[in-house]
Amino acid sequence: MSGQRWKAQERQVAKALGGQRLPNNGRGQPDVLAPGNLAVQVKTRAAFPAWLWQAMDQAERDAGPDEAAAVVLAEVVAGRKAKRLVVMEFDAFVALIAGAGRAPPVGYGLCPPAAPTTRPRRPTDLPRD
Repeated sequence: MSGQRWKAQERQVAKALGGQRLPNNGRGQPDVLAPGNLAVQVKTRAAFPAWLWQAMDQAERDAGPDEAAAVVLAEVVAGRKAKRLVVMEFDAFVALIAGAGRAPPVGYGLCPPAAPTTRPRRPTDLPRD
């Protein structure tokens, strides 16, 4: 069953974004295509590093009640332009793009934009597929 976990995650992400899961055909395509020209790769892991959870906790503590918490990860090498990634709670991301008119309305598995989001505090609290 663990071999199917990634497929289940791809389906859930596609549903939440109002998009379509594309089959793994070995041709180098996104896992999910969503409205707003969003091409998504879904990566499933049993746990994320503790420092990443700590960074998200700090971002959530520091964000105001109507602000989306995000962490920007920067890879900096002397003489090169920094590479950056944005990490945020998936439900907050869905609400953010829904508010920007880039995702379908509530009813496609989205949480309402005003709804508070919660996440597991430890990897052992993650739901099992």
